[in-house]
Amino acid sequence: TTLYAHMSRIGKGIRAGARVKQGQTIGYVGSSGMVTGPHLHYEYRKNGRPVNSRTVKLPDAKPVPASEMARFRQMAEQQVAQLDRLDRQHQQLAFANEE
Repeated sequence: TTLYAHMSRIGKGIRAGARVKQGQTIGYVGSSGMVTGPHLHYEYRKNGRPVNSRTVKLPDAKPVPASEMARFRQMAEQQVAQLDRLDRQHQQLAFANEE
């Protein structure tokens, strides 16, 4: 997971779970405490613990062949829909147990 902190505000249309594209503005930097200037804190976490995002080993992945792209997209959409359903179920359980 990733974490962004010290932001002055969130970008238009950005919310938890929103899909973003590389290069898209997700927020604006701010200042907090005694800092030398506005900045953004970015954190990469693995298993809930911060790790150095520059040294973490990510798997190499070859692009999906064009001949398989339609099938890949269909399967990916099904998986994302399943994860969305699970996320909604967990949110409902969290709200039900807050009291």
